Amino acid sequence: VINAALTLAARPQSKVAQDNMDVFKDQWEKQVRILTEAVDDITSVDDFLSVSENHILEDVNKCVIALQEGDVDTLDRTAGAIRGRAARVVHIINAEMENYEPGVYTERVLESIRLLSETG
Repeated sequence: VINAALTLAARPQSKVAQDNMDVFKDQWEKQVRILTEAVDDITSVDDFLSVSENHILEDVNKCVIALQEGDVDTLDRTAGAIRGRAARVVHIINAEMENYEPGVYTERVLESIRLLSETG
């Protein structure tokens, strides 16, 4: 991927370099998805939520510090990380809820997930 990107940067008008970059990018993304699915298979939802919560809290603290220091770049980057983590929580919990019979519990969880996804 890096070499394909360097080639494309050196020859930005080259159709061959662009096509090469696209092939490597697609393969990279496919491999990342496979790795993510493998990690998901060995990680419990409780552990995932606990770690996600801790990371989000750390990110919120970074945002507060960035606000106090007027560091717009860090604020923007960290807020983006929070949005990404929240989107991942939504994805994992939606998938987990498919394992449960519909009922009050699942409805409340899905409503909470809907609210979380709307705030991003």
